[in-house]
Amino acid sequence: MASVGPNESVGGDIKFLRLKQLGCGGLVTDGAVRDTDEIIDYGFPCFSNGTTARQGPAAMQPWECNGVINISGVTVRPGDAIVGDQDGVVVVPAKVASMVFDIAHGREVIEGIVKDRSVLLENFTNYHSTNLSIMFSSALRHAVSPVARTARRTFAMGPAAGGVISDELLDKLGGLSTQALVDGLWVMGWPPSQIDNAAPLHPSHKCVGRAVTLNFVPVRPDIAQDKPAGGESPEYEAFEKCGPKEVLVMASVGPNESVGGDIKFLRLKQLGCGGLVTDGAVRDTDEIIDYGFPCFSNGTTARQGPAAMQPWECNGVINISGVTVRPGDAIVGDQDGVVVVPAKVASMVFDIAHGREVIEGIVKEELTKNPGPPGIYYPFMSGKIKVDSPLGKLLATKGITPENSNQFEGSANW
Repeated sequence: MASVGPNESVGGDIKFLRLKQLGCGGLVTDGAVRDTDEIIDYGFPCFSNGTTARQGPAAMQPWECNGVINISGVTVRPGDAIVGDQDGVVVVPAKVASMVFDIAHGREVIEGIVKDRSVLLENFTNYHSTNLSIMFSSALRHAVSPVARTARRTFAMGPAAGGVISDELLDKLGGLSTQALVDGLWVMGWPPSQIDNAAPLHPSHKCVGRAVTLNFVPVRPDIAQDKPAGGESPEYEAFEKCGPKEVLVMASVGPNESVGGDIKFLRLKQLGCGGLVTDGAVRDTDEIIDYGFPCFSNGTTARQGPAAMQPWECNGVINISGVTVRPGDAIVGDQDGVVVVPAKVASMVFDIAHGREVIEGIVKEELTKNPGPPGIYYPFMSGKIKVDSPLGKLLATKGITPENSNQFEGSANW
């Protein structure tokens, strides 16, 4: 189970009771588990980053079953052998499992002979390997043994896109500041929507567009072999979906890993792409700036991306710096950062954010004319402004009332 964070709960006693009932061979996560005593009593092996009392749904939602996942920088594919003991957990790729067994088993035989001959302890490290991927021959035989199950559920996933944003609404969202959009989502109770690890590559860069998503996974030889090659690669599939009204959003496996450079991104220039956003890095910075399309990244680098990761999926739901992005979501970027506006609530977010910007403009104008502490008017909570408050009275002088604004107490429509 790939968690969104090391301390977020992937489940506890009630959920995992079912794993006990099924005789599950084990559970592995880079997140945390709760109800620890009960899980231990259940008897199936459990490997996690730690334990917690947190509720998982407050931070994350399960989305895809049996897809390729990134768990702590390691790619896991359905059907890979998972082997764990007190030293940790190893992923043995299905494509090379037989060869890994042959090598690991041979090493264990040799190491047993070396140990039996009482080699001097100070030289032991010359013979003993700590590479877990070649040590667990016995556990591996059990891990790859078939288990007969009936009525096994093999796929469960919701739709990738959450809705459709019209060009008109997209332009309206682009006319607002990112901070207004963040405030609008916050008022609605949505989780953080700003991609913290994406800053503009140049001070002039601003973007607005519908998200085209691309997910990278940690490099593995079989991933490189199995993904479509050349022009059919997922990254180039994503490129061809980009135009002036689209922003390419690329989820990297690390903040310093390169998602691309001048030759790849020349195609985005040719297509007139509305922008590029990544929580990774870009290279060939001068050329990308010259290309003219807005680019927001964690930074720049000279590294080669393929040494660390491979593009795997176009237009799936991605996690970029802890923010969920669905294809078709509105991506708005300016000098303060990048905000993801979910397509499903984009119209309401605009109404709230636009209303807030109008009010903030009035407050700023008033404080400029009549200098004084902002606290008399600001901050304010959308949907909570009282008609008889100083701010409510100020807004009334500008013709803004509960009859024409959703910012007042009792007028909220979200």
